[in-house]
Amino acid sequence: MEFTKDEIARFNSKFLKCEKEKCWEWTGAIFKRSDYGMFCITPRNRGNRKTYSAHRVSWMIHFGTDIPNGL
Repeated sequence: MEFTKDEIARFNSKFLKCEKEKCWEWTGAIFKRSDYGMFCITPRNRGNRKTYSAHRVSWMIHFGTDIPNGL
């Protein structure tokens, strides 16, 4: 999946980098059942918004590719 510059900027605005603890704190929406971060994107080939786990979106943005099957 490819992300636009606006989507990446919006994603990056949803966390705080804690330099002392070396962690990134998610400040965006979370799934109520799991407490995992979530991020919504409207795919360009479809009109419906899709919700992804924030850690999966982070992986895709930073590695520039979809997550391989089985990973």
